[in-house]
Amino acid sequence: MTSSVKWWPLAILALVNTVSAFEFRSFNSSSLGVENNTEITNDGSVISTFVNNTNLVQLAPGANVTTAIEDFANTTMVVKNSNGTLYTNITKNPIGTTDSKKGTAEAVEPFVLGWDEYQTISEGSWWSPWYPISECSKDDPNSSVNLKWGYSYQWSGSTDGSFDTTLFRNSVTFDWSKAVSRSGTYSCSTGDDGVAQVWYQQEVGWAEIQKRHCSTTLDGSTCSSWNTVQHVDAPLEGEDSYRLACSESSGCQC
Repeated sequence: MTSSVKWWPLAILALVNTVSAFEFRSFNSSSLGVENNTEITNDGSVISTFVNNTNLVQLAPGANVTTAIEDFANTTMVVKNSNGTLYTNITKNPIGTTDSKKGTAEAVEPFVLGWDEYQTISEGSWWSPWYPISECSKDDPNSSVNLKWGYSYQWSGSTDGSFDTTLFRNSVTFDWSKAVSRSGTYSCSTGDDGVAQVWYQQEVGWAEIQKRHCSTTLDGSTCSSWNTVQHVDAPLEGEDSYRLACSESSGCQC
């Protein structure tokens, strides 16, 4: 006997330019596992990789972070250091002086450089509890039954509102989705009462990320204290990131 499919929501979303200093050069690299990337070069030396037409600039080891931050100021670029630190919302504004005759602020050197800095403190993965994802069978006792199942699982977490999926994706080393949805048919054995049910478990990646704001002038650089840790949980991608199993009789939730 085959039951009708039913979707089970398992988690709710709780958190919701050209740069004149560098030359951009397109390339393909099968050895790196990437294609249609752009190398950013300076005097012929590759200093970073502009990945897959996104706004992420991955700095090469040894690249000057301060120089890169300044050159990508007032753009939508996100700069990622080789140690994994992200620099975003980069601004470069001139310091103004008041002209007593005109009564206006005129731009003079030096500039004030500011940016937000994100740092991943720790990350890992865990397995969710088991959830029922099918209707209960009503079939012959101790028989085999094919049950239709379906589920969706969404990311969740707690942030300060400034953290988005692009920043999270570039802050962690695992592959994840905002939501995963699957469905299919699974064979179970019924109990003495003819009842069986499909259950599901999801592997979830987690990360704790902190943020601070920094600025630099001729007087030097200053940064705020690191803010409260932002914790995010997101379902992992891949066929080995979930498990299916059967329950029978009293182990079912009908």
